[in-house]
Amino acid sequence: MDSFLKNSHNKSAGMSHENGASGCIPGLAPCLNTDEYYFWDGFHLIEAVYSVIAARCVSGTGVCIPMNIQEL
Repeated sequence: MDSFLKNSHNKSAGMSHENGASGCIPGLAPCLNTDEYYFWDGFHLIEAVYSVIAARCVSGTGVCIPMNIQEL
């Protein structure tokens, strides 16, 4: 998606188990660099990813198709 984020297929920022394939574990501290991963846990994206998606839906291409919000 963007170069500031790491490839997070096998790791999430929220310290879930099973390589991020499940939810966060209560009481377990998240990693220190949560803003570098796509997913918080196995289900939820981090805020930075949602921000990129929203910006691209407003004026970009390829995310919200067949047209972005500005073209409506």
